[in-house]
Formats: sequence, structure tokens, C-alpha cells
Amino acid sequence: MTDLYWGLLIVLLVVTVAGVGHWCCQRLLTECAQCHLSDWVKPLRAPFWWLGVWFVASSAVLMAVELSAAERLVWLGWLALLGLLGLIDAQTGLLPNELTLVLLLSGLLWRATDPLLSGWHVPEQAYLWGVLLGWGLPFGVNALHERWRACSAIGQGDAKLLAGVGAWLGVQALPLTWLVASLGVLVYTAGWWAVTRQWQSRVTFGPFLVMGASIAMLMSHV
Repeated sequence: MTDLYWGLLIVLLVVTVAGVGHWCCQRLLTECAQCHLSDWVKPLRAPFWWLGVWFVASSAVLMAVELSAAERLVWLGWLALLGLLGLIDAQTGLLPNELTLVLLLSGLLWRATDPLLSGWHVPEQAYLWGVLLGWGLPFGVNALHERWRACSAIGQGDAKLLAGVGAWLGVQALPLTWLVASLGVLVYTAGWWAVTRQWQSRVTFGPFLVMGASIAMLMSHV
């Protein structure tokens, strides 16, 4: 595939994710009274701008890595799914179970595929541990926070998203994913305070986990 075809595919994926994400968000906001339009999305519908900039930048780095056409297609699809999850979470505060389950199962399926296409095998332990610790650690942190402060710190959707990242990238990618996401939250909240002089009471964590996961994936291939 030529660079032109890859470029057109990237644009098509961005438009598709934005369209599907908008439809999903409207449906969730209509059906769920607890959903909220977070402060993240108030200025100029920021998630849609974030999606385009983040996806194009990540895809450009991916195109520079020496991968087969099939592997590039797989990782572009993975980035698109991550982008969809981040977009929905930014606008509704929810990460749909259906999508996080697709992320997790597709990761295990990808890791269970023999590179020589000669059969199937159980994913390596790094990816199984990635699922267990990706879900278990946020769950444990949230349980301690609920016991200490009587309120949730991390949503179960975030734990499932991190488990899906672990299924794709392995347990070794989780620390970097979490570190980048946490730093992203700190920078964002500090920037928001600097502009508005107000602290946000709630910040959706999913978009930052998505950025952390994409950086961890790209660094593993560079």
C-alpha cells in the first residue's frame, strides 16, 4: 500500500470513529440519567479535536515503524478502538462494557495467533498477567479509596480499559501507560486551574489512559 492509501485510510478511520462516537454519546446521554457532559468537552467540543490530532500523530509514528501491512492495519484498528473509547468517556463519563470487552478479547485473540499462521496457542503469560493486573490494580486502589474517603476514585470502566491494554501490550506496558495517564491528568487539571482558577471536581480518566496506551505501544515498536 502506498502512502496515499495509508493517508486516506487514516482519514477514513478518524471520520468513522468521530461519527460512531457521536452516535454512541448521544444515545448514552439520552438513556442514562447519570451520564454527564464533562468540563473536558465544553470548549469547542475538545474531544473531537483531540481525537483527530492524537490519532493522526500516533498513526504517523506508526507509519514510520517497520511493520508489515497486516500489522499496521491491526494496530490502526486498535488505535481507532482506543480513540472511540476515549471519545465516549470524555463526553459521557462512561466506558461501555461492550467496547472494553471487545478490546480485551481482541487482544487475547491477537496474542493467541501464531505468527506463522500454523495454529493457535495460549497467549504468553505477560499478556495474561496484563489482563489480571490491569483490572486488579485499579480495582484494589479504588477499594482502598472507598474505604478511606467513602467515594470512588477510579471507575470500573477504567479498570476494564486497562485490562484490555494489558491484553494487547502485556504487563510490562502497564506502568508506562498509568504514569503517562496520571501525568496527563495533573497537567490538564493544573492548566484548567490556571485558566479558570477553579479545580474540577471530576475528570474522566479514559482519554488519558488512551494516550498512555498509545505511547506505550509506539515505544514498544520504535
